Parts: sequence; C-alpha cells; structure tokens
Amino acid sequence: MPTTSYSGTCNAGICECGKENQQCCSTGVQCTDAGTACFTSPTTLARSCVKCGGANAPCCANNTCTAGCCIYSYSSSTGTYGSICAAEAALCTGLSISATCSAGSCGTCGKVGQPCCVNNQSSYVCTAANAYCLYDSATATRTCQACGGMSQPCCGATSMAAGSGATGLCGTGLACKLGTTGVTYQCLP
Repeated sequence: MPTTSYSGTCNAGICECGKENQQCCSTGVQCTDAGTACFTSPTTLARSCVKCGGANAPCCANNTCTAGCCIYSYSSSTGTYGSICAAEAALCTGLSISATCSAGSCGTCGKVGQPCCVNNQSSYVCTAANAYCLYDSATATRTCQACGGMSQPCCGATSMAAGSGATGLCGTGLACKLGTTGVTYQCLP
C-alpha cells in the first residue's frame, strides 16, 4: 500500500493517503481519487489531495484544466514547483510576461506549436493541456510539443519536459513505454 512518509488519515485501523482531503502519498500514485491532485499549502506546507482543474486549483494530470491555462511556477515558501489553473481570460500569473489566458495559451507562448513560456524561476514551461517544452539544440529554440496521445512522447509531471517510464503520463488506455526506436518513451497501448 502507498505510504505518506508522514502521518496519514486513520480509517478503520488503516493509515490511508491519497484520497480527496487526505495527505498525498509519497510512494506510488500521489492522489488516488479521480479529479484530484497533490497540492502543497504555501502557509502550512502540508501536502494534501484536492480537487484539480478548476480556476485557481492545481492542474490535473497532463497539465489539464477544465478551461484555461496550466501554469507551473516556483514557490519560495515551499521550495517546490506547483501548478495553478488560470481561468480563460484571466491573467497568467507566475510567468515573466503579463498576458491573459486564451485557449491554453498565455499571450504568444505556451500552446502546442508556440514558444515555451518563461516562469518566475526562469524555467521554460507550456500552459496548454497535453504539452511539454522541448529544446531543439539545432535551432536553439524551445517549443511546446504535444504529449500523452497515441505514439506521442509521454507527458511529464510538469510541463517542463517529457516523462519516461513510471513517471510518464499518458491518456486513457495508454501507458508510457519505451518506443520502437529504443531511445524515447512513448504513449502506447
């Protein structure tokens, strides 16, 4: 069973983690209830599973928000990266530019095919669902690429890079597996 590495929630003699409003699990899947994500409170530093995807809530898996943009930024109070969904037409806070969210894009960055955005820690991120930031050494550019779909790269835990193996995220019915080239991980059945 997953463990919290902290004190969990006692339920019928079992120390649980990962359900909504319980502490995040530190092994296995952090949050086990559908529609939840692990969130670190900036005031108490407690890690708990909360509803994800709504405005001002953490992003769900694969950088998904119900509507709007998923923004990864650095929290100096927690010392970690966290995600927040900015609603459609809301300000994309936590980025180096002042722009509003429109269809997964923050101004002229963040959407598949657009340049990666720069967050408050000078990291390159994408703001659209199922996207990650890819660096092309030949052109020295960083562009948001699609991830999580059939034969696409696996999405990472953040939108900064693709995922691999057990840490890679894929859409429903797909798993992150070593691709046919034996070099990159792809979402495959």
